[in-house]
Amino acid sequence: MNFKPSQDVWSIAQICDHIRNAENSIVERAKKMLESPAEPDKEIDIDERIKEVLEVISAKNRDKVKFPAARGTEPAEPAEIAWETPKEFIAEFKKLRGQSIDYVNTTQDELLIHYNPLIPRLGEMNSYLWLVFMSAHNSRHVAQIREVMSHESFPK
Repeated sequence: MNFKPSQDVWSIAQICDHIRNAENSIVERAKKMLESPAEPDKEIDIDERIKEVLEVISAKNRDKVKFPAARGTEPAEPAEIAWETPKEFIAEFKKLRGQSIDYVNTTQDELLIHYNPLIPRLGEMNSYLWLVFMSAHNSRHVAQIREVMSHESFPK
């Protein structure tokens, strides 16, 4: 879990820590945006915007489109990570993801009409698009984990 192919590459433990940190951060961002004034008359092609967000954050674009970790989602150093095994991480992440899914399945919030200012590379995002981003973000980092595991020096 702590193997790093180089000093500038996150370990699997750090990638998992970032995914966990981002799960709450992204959902909270989507909820916080609901405090902004509603813009029900704004016309966007939501299907096209979903495609754009998925394309930008997709795993296949990891080398082309770099995103710094958002404030609060940076991973801890491996020695400071709270869980010790993959099973512990998975249990914790399933709990967090369950809360996110519960929110998505039960919310009556108007996710499509609250926007934040332009985000570099992503454009204007509404609350709904941030929730789309969340799932694509995880896929992006699963690809990153696979890259670390495929490194020639990765412990077998």
